[in-house]
Amino acid sequence: MREMSQVVAGPRVVWPRGPAGFRALLLAEQLSCLDYHWIGESNRTVLCSGSDCSLCERGFQRRWKAYCPCLTSPSRPNVLEMTWSAVRGVVASMLDQPRFRGAEVSLRRTSSAPTARVEGVFIRRHVSDCLRPAFDVGPVLCCLFGRKPKVQLHDAAELCELLFSTEWEARVDNKGETL
Repeated sequence: MREMSQVVAGPRVVWPRGPAGFRALLLAEQLSCLDYHWIGESNRTVLCSGSDCSLCERGFQRRWKAYCPCLTSPSRPNVLEMTWSAVRGVVASMLDQPRFRGAEVSLRRTSSAPTARVEGVFIRRHVSDCLRPAFDVGPVLCCLFGRKPKVQLHDAAELCELLFSTEWEARVDNKGETL
């Protein structure tokens, strides 16, 4: 049996838990995006199964999240979870540099409430050639959801078009999280 000092922890999913937030350095060119439902009574996230989703039929709002391999410290690889509003803020503040790999971003909640809106902002760009390679977030998402989720890959330019389209604007709730 391994001793605790020998166990190497893999990447974990991180998101801002309060208004102090944190910074992350994105390692991938594309975000892994998926639809889900928040089940408030049981305090859990359930993947949306698409056109034949029983939760959609029962009236649970469909929401959207994006995941990206990142560094939250120089030696700690993690998987960053970002809501619609956080990704929208990051993409909007990139201006003429719409690329995720090498982007340092800041994420925080608007209050200390665990359900408060998440804001994201692009801080600066790092030279992507000097960064460690991106890793597949699939195995981490599989552990998180108990099965392999169906994800859509989007780069910054694609998300810029989607996130600021009038179609998406009309489908967003008051927190900016629902699709």
